[in-house]
Amino acid sequence: GFLKVRCKGGLVQFVKKEQRMGLVKPDVPPSGEYSFPAGKVTLDFSVRSREDFAPAPHVAYLDADKASFPLYIRNWKKGDFFRPLGMKGHKKLSDFLIDKKVPRNSRKEIPLIYKDDDLVWVTGYQIHHDYRVTESTTKVLRIEAKKGV
Repeated sequence: GFLKVRCKGGLVQFVKKEQRMGLVKPDVPPSGEYSFPAGKVTLDFSVRSREDFAPAPHVAYLDADKASFPLYIRNWKKGDFFRPLGMKGHKKLSDFLIDKKVPRNSRKEIPLIYKDDDLVWVTGYQIHHDYRVTESTTKVLRIEAKKGV
């Protein structure tokens, strides 16, 4: 599984296969900064009061009681799905990324934030509807993605 055979002009070569990005899955037990090397991104997790809720690009705000620690970060794999903000049903993540015109070779670089089996944030794109901040939200989980770190 790690070698490739190449034949050129009667010569047979065994070469290392180009390494494909595998599943990356760092745990997020408490608040703090976590590195996601596959996408060269650092994610900063903090719990704040509802008053600190101010939307910004590459920042997600989630209901901290629903999206409670421990969380985990991983990259895309076939069969992933979630309920995008404002949708009634679920959508396959692959279809969502196609709709957003994300190139296939870039999909494994996008950090996905999970609470148990629920995809709560497709970093930089969309949060899960069930984890949104509502009128009854008292604490907000703020997640900021910092690129190039």
